Amino acid sequence: MYPYKEYCKKQYAIVILEASFITNQGDAMLDTYVRPYLQPVFNLISSLFIALRLNALAVTFLAFVTGIIAAVFLSRGQVLLACALMWTSGLLDCIDGTIARLERTSTNWGAYNDLLSDRMVEAAIIAGFAFWQPTLMPVCFAFIVAVLFHFSTFVVAGTLFKNRGRKSMHYEPSFIERGEAFTVFTLMMFIPTQSFNLLFGLTGLIALTAMGRYIRIARFVHSE
Repeated sequence: MYPYKEYCKKQYAIVILEASFITNQGDAMLDTYVRPYLQPVFNLISSLFIALRLNALAVTFLAFVTGIIAAVFLSRGQVLLACALMWTSGLLDCIDGTIARLERTSTNWGAYNDLLSDRMVEAAIIAGFAFWQPTLMPVCFAFIVAVLFHFSTFVVAGTLFKNRGRKSMHYEPSFIERGEAFTVFTLMMFIPTQSFNLLFGLTGLIALTAMGRYIRIARFVHSE
């Protein structure tokens, strides 16, 4: 076992490769332009978790629990705690994948749990908004439908298209990802008078993204 400082230094050395990989994946705007700058922080935090003998699956579970607790606080209108816990959950969601890559322990089982955990946290946050602001019920329902459409096309693309990246499955590019969604959720928490309009716009962008992916899948299938 390396001493902690040497271990961190060793893991930090791959940050350039990590940042290059992320930037070239065609991910959403925040992932493309912001994450390369944050990846050194993610690597160092991941090294700490590894030193504490926490594996990627355990961190995925922590991200899930933290996100659910955030939704509970949101349903009660405690937006400061809800926001802090939501972004903590998002941070942990970045850490679990980094741990898996640093330790070379990426598995289909881990990817499955990560995807499932993410969607359940997002659904819980939306439920929290609906309980806090009942007038959002119709657009919350539309959001869930759009996310189901988006997620379904994502999974199908991951099955059909060859995986050329370093993740456990093919990750189809998307204009809207968690970073953008959490940013909108944060605005909804602190500008509640605009919650309906913000969520309506986010729902529309998610639906358009899913439709674009659906068209790409259809073209791929019919070209074979």
